[in-house]
Amino acid sequence: LSPERMNAMAMVDEVLMDVICPAGIGVSKIGYECFVDPNLREVAVPNPMDPNTPAMDPMGNPIMQPNIVRESYFWKRVPPKMFLFPPDFIGSDFDDASWVGFKYTLSKAMAMSTFELTEEQVKTGASIDLNKDLLASDTTRADAQATVNEKVAFHEIWYRAADVDPMVGDPQIIRQLVLMEGSETPLIHRDSKYQEVQDGKVVAGMKGFPIHVFSLRYVSDQAIPQSDCSASRDQVDELSRGRTQMIDQRDRAVPITLIDLQRLPKASQDKILKGEVQELIPVDGMDGQNPPAVALQRGQWPRENFSFNDIIGRDIGETWALGANQQGMDTDTRRTATELSLMQGGTDTRMGKEQARFLRQFGVGCQKVLALIQMFATEKDWARVADPNGQMILQQWDKTSIAGEYSITLAPDSSQRVDAVAEKKRAMDIYNVFSADPLTNQQELRKMTWRKLGYDANRLVLQPQPKPPEKPQINMS
Repeated sequence: LSPERMNAMAMVDEVLMDVICPAGIGVSKIGYECFVDPNLREVAVPNPMDPNTPAMDPMGNPIMQPNIVRESYFWKRVPPKMFLFPPDFIGSDFDDASWVGFKYTLSKAMAMSTFELTEEQVKTGASIDLNKDLLASDTTRADAQATVNEKVAFHEIWYRAADVDPMVGDPQIIRQLVLMEGSETPLIHRDSKYQEVQDGKVVAGMKGFPIHVFSLRYVSDQAIPQSDCSASRDQVDELSRGRTQMIDQRDRAVPITLIDLQRLPKASQDKILKGEVQELIPVDGMDGQNPPAVALQRGQWPRENFSFNDIIGRDIGETWALGANQQGMDTDTRRTATELSLMQGGTDTRMGKEQARFLRQFGVGCQKVLALIQMFATEKDWARVADPNGQMILQQWDKTSIAGEYSITLAPDSSQRVDAVAEKKRAMDIYNVFSADPLTNQQELRKMTWRKLGYDANRLVLQPQPKPPEKPQINMS
């Protein structure tokens, strides 16, 4: 999951924006891909019992080592508008759906290489419309659309074989179907390469679909819940309308002066119309009670309109659970520390529920990734692991080292922002409480405290020293 491998954090950042702002869900695909060099010759895998002979499969054929030059595990975002799912599905766990899929595009050259298509076959394929199939629609994308027209669109569907094939008994068996836009002949129709099936049932590999969906909430009988921005759309529209009315009022309320053309000479009229700053306008016989020019009274914007603007802003903050205090902004209302603590506690409770749901979904995705590693990690690799003493060491591993089923559980506070000052204070509080506890391992407690403070515990914590021999006691009588 690290940035050097799958870079799952980039995917999380992207799908979180989809979940919160436009779509209400975040769609991703988990998979494995490898690249082979046709110029390299496949070699037989040696028999571990007799290295001079090749290993054999159950059919008696030699097991060949694939000529793989590069392989990778990926977890990437899928644009929500390209996500496909059954229209009658009303759940929140898309692994329970009958099928899921998505649309994607490839360049014509890549499509010919991937699916072994001819140039004539690729010409029959259709491209996507950027303004129709992407969330960020922009009618000015003429140049980008011209580039997309050089690509071919595909539909990739993953479905449960038992739902359409009466000869399949295990509902966990997944099949893959790939169709090219504009063609009715499937390019791929096979059992999932991410599963191992024996005797009609799944014995290893990924459980569920490779297409993994995130969401923060569930709305009854709706597979796609409202996003935060969608939930506040009505208030935002009202706010936008109110701001527009205020701007229109400001444009209409510019100063206007009425002048008496019969009493003002032409030169004075020209100076008023010209409107230069600090202009001197001569007038014959100025009458303060009846001036030759008067300002036209402007309409005043009622105070309740500004109050309406404030009310809408508070409604949006309540919908998002992000008021001015949560955003770190100053407010006119002064509150006590207790009030602010209670407000922040309520916000944390609501957001904590959404964070826990997202973490559970992320953990399920991690289990799918681990299942792929257990299937395809045939080459020896090195990884940093913790030894029994908690020290990070390099250890060699492959898929045989991690065989079995695993359950991934994420710590409840693993999604919280790390506050270095709070972490140090918490470490010192723990040390002060347990430093005199006879049942606590004092050496490990000290190591943990030094690590939290940012220092090398191995250099600062001394090994327990044996007790020195007791001094002889001399008694005189």
